[in-house]
Amino acid sequence: MNYSVSIESLHKNFPTGFQVPALLLDFGRWLKSKRSGSVGCFSLQSERFDDYWIENGADLHASFAFFLCDPTGSRIGYWLYDGPTTVVPPVVMVGSEGELYILSDTLEEFLERLAEGKTQAPDLDTREGGNEGVELATWLESRTVNMPVQTRREHPDLQKWMDEWGWRQRESIDNDSVHCQIADNLRKFVKPNADPWEIANFDVLLVGKQFKMWHRSFGPQAMPQNDVSAVEGLFRAIREQRAKKIPERGLWISSSVKVGSQGGAILCCNFMDEPKILDEWIIVQTSDYKLDLAIFPRSQHWTPEWLKEKLGQKF
Repeated sequence: MNYSVSIESLHKNFPTGFQVPALLLDFGRWLKSKRSGSVGCFSLQSERFDDYWIENGADLHASFAFFLCDPTGSRIGYWLYDGPTTVVPPVVMVGSEGELYILSDTLEEFLERLAEGKTQAPDLDTREGGNEGVELATWLESRTVNMPVQTRREHPDLQKWMDEWGWRQRESIDNDSVHCQIADNLRKFVKPNADPWEIANFDVLLVGKQFKMWHRSFGPQAMPQNDVSAVEGLFRAIREQRAKKIPERGLWISSSVKVGSQGGAILCCNFMDEPKILDEWIIVQTSDYKLDLAIFPRSQHWTPEWLKEKLGQKF
């Protein structure tokens, strides 16, 4: 089996204003004919940053352009700490278990280390036989021989940068009246005398006129109507509040919600995927999506293919 390569995902998920480098496109074409695992265990694909890694993580979309994903779910890509115009952005790893590493100063350097099995990302440095590492080094040398040598630069501290982001988001959530009102309404579902890490989990669908909510306790359970009615307006308010941060992204479609014994409700919002609970798709009328789009129109970059199909748009 050969490597999984999705060039289309690079064009679709890289931030607006940051073009996919020609070298990365060429590497993808070279890689797709190679045996999976021969130069590391990964797939070449791009994913957007999301709320599930860190609070309000989807708001970091413009700061990262991921192009590899390892079997654990860790993502490797560019860190655009000055936005899409970042000059020579470094290649970093955002690990599935919270790891944060700068792997190299440039894509060229990263590919050199990948060929040698010395990226410092464990799954990328794993080899399953063959001489593809040598082949990659030879290919890379022929491809970059005339490229200007990049000067090594100092980068910000990635761990500190991300820690500060998380701290600011948590402070904002705990001081926001709407987040706190949602938590206060749902705190009765939290275990009595709960420790700080013990939380109640919920799932929310909110599109157009539709509002549905489930409590996760041994699987999703529909919430009593009184509880749903008490918080619907709050969720609608908080959804518009979030949309105003990046209007072209539109309104979130669904969200998982975490409530603890203290603080505001933490929402992990889905802006791009068709909604489902566990493995079951949720039926949403096209008219409901259109109602949302009338309030916050989405740009092409933020309109996924499945939604374009529902709306009858050509793409």
